[in-house]
Amino acid sequence: MADCEFLAKCPFFNNIALPATAEILKKRYCKGDFKNCARYQLRKAGKEVPENLWPDGKTG
Repeated sequence: MADCEFLAKCPFFNNIALPATAEILKKRYCKGDFKNCARYQLRKAGKEVPENLWPDGKTG
């Protein structure tokens, strides 16, 4: 499967303070099932993506 088209510019992964967690999430969402990523879904719908929105839809 292809990588998410937004991965390179995703501010969530460029600012995350948990590098090990980021790698797990990248494998699961960005390099796998990115259509289920909450950030991807909002961006594709043309909506603003909150910086604190995690790929699983949680905020933190």
